[in-house]
Amino acid sequence: MPDVKTKAASIVDSLIELAEHTDMMQHSPGVIQLKIHISGIILALNLNMKLKLNSDDLKTTGKNIGLLDVKANKASRLLTIVYDPEKIPFELWELLIKGKANPKIRKLVREELFRRLQSG
Repeated sequence: MPDVKTKAASIVDSLIELAEHTDMMQHSPGVIQLKIHISGIILALNLNMKLKLNSDDLKTTGKNIGLLDVKANKASRLLTIVYDPEKIPFELWELLIKGKANPKIRKLVREELFRRLQSG
């Protein structure tokens, strides 16, 4: 069975991959709401399922990297992520979503999330 850091790494990779298929709708420190492109519906539902199948994963793995809740609404194509702004800064989300098509920015965000994961 994968350890918490391995599961968290999988979640980080899913978030990075999903970012390319979203647009930011609203963002305030601690809550981000993303509009999911048709191309990202499956990715969003998989992320949602990855965290919801075992609520312990959200409580341990998610909180380890700062994710408190993730909800995907298939009908409205909205993904709402509640996060700990002390673990994942507001600016990091902004950088991820705005630079989603830039491989260098995606790499930078991924490295920062992993750095935080290792120290968490």
